[in-house]
Amino acid sequence: MRILLHSTFRALYQRLAEAWVEQFEKAGHEAAWQDLCVDPSGNVWAPPGAQLHLYLGGLSMLQALAAAPSLPPGRQVLWLFEPLTHPEEPGLHGDKTRLLHTVAPRFHGFLAMDLAVAVHLRRHFPSIPVAEQPYVIAGRHLREPLADGAREIDVLMLGRSSPRRLESEAHFRAAGLDARFVWGGFYGEARYDLWARSRINLNVHRELPAHFDRVRSFEAWAAGCPVVAEDSPDLPASGVVEGLHLVAGPLEELPARCAGLLGDLQARQRLARSGQALLREAYLPEHWRGPLVSFLSSL
Repeated sequence: MRILLHSTFRALYQRLAEAWVEQFEKAGHEAAWQDLCVDPSGNVWAPPGAQLHLYLGGLSMLQALAAAPSLPPGRQVLWLFEPLTHPEEPGLHGDKTRLLHTVAPRFHGFLAMDLAVAVHLRRHFPSIPVAEQPYVIAGRHLREPLADGAREIDVLMLGRSSPRRLESEAHFRAAGLDARFVWGGFYGEARYDLWARSRINLNVHRELPAHFDRVRSFEAWAAGCPVVAEDSPDLPASGVVEGLHLVAGPLEELPARCAGLLGDLQARQRLARSGQALLREAYLPEHWRGPLVSFLSSL
């Protein structure tokens, strides 16, 4: 089988795409990756010969697919890395869900980043096969954690701004903590270096409903950075144990949770090691190669 992966954000999906090209080739398939290309008419373009097209992403990918009059020949599979909600809900998650419902009939299969997304897809599109396929980290990207003296950022929140995240920033400012809220602009190695040089990675939901942000958490763990996250009901489904792999709490209590960890170097080191151990046990791409290749081959 000849597989072509498409992404709309090269710096964000490079590690994932390269890992899966490697895994598909190890399974005996031909694979390549490109940023999504469109021709002058807005159609998605691809070199001839691909038998299966695998589209990675969230909002930007859904926007591009909704605007494209046609997709290249072959089987079409969409791999969603964003939470979904009811299509009539306001906000970003609602926008994504409405776009998904627009483009869904074009696809022969879906890959869901977690169980909640898989449940949504199966409920709304029962005729389209769905498999749960989480974000994974290649083992070569797991760094030896830096010594505490080499970390100049106490608390790092890295992502796009939103009212909830601005509220969290205000809580940290009121608590007098040195927390750096960075609203975008860092991707690729610059992003991974920021995590490596931080004592705590902070995850705050951009908006509700709550979900465990596997991408940010996994990449922070890979960089050797412990994670403090806003409460999420789906932690157990990810194999994540609060207190072992990360520290979680309500939005208004996150400054106190971070303050406690900043004063406990051993606890931070333990969390970073446990996070990396979980990645090695459950979220290396080779663990998922067989099920993913089997699913794609069945379409």
